[in-house]
Amino acid sequence: GWGALQVAARAGQLNVDDGIFAAGYSDPNIWSRQSTTFGAALNWILNENIKLTLQYDYTSFLGGAPEGGNAPDNNAITTQVQLSF
Repeated sequence: GWGALQVAARAGQLNVDDGIFAAGYSDPNIWSRQSTTFGAALNWILNENIKLTLQYDYTSFLGGAPEGGNAPDNNAITTQVQLSF
């Protein structure tokens, strides 16, 4: 046959403690305090040895720009071919 299709969705968030910035380990004008990501994926499993993946992720940031601004949002599309032998 044509194999199997899988649809996946995910969400994630990273929060960086303010103490990291206060201690001088990170510069808030360069690095964000928070990032939130939403993603979706489509997996095509052709057979037990071959899987193709197409993923889309959208990430927004809190902080990470000069004068307290937010870093620009990111959009990413990635593909993967997985071979097992």
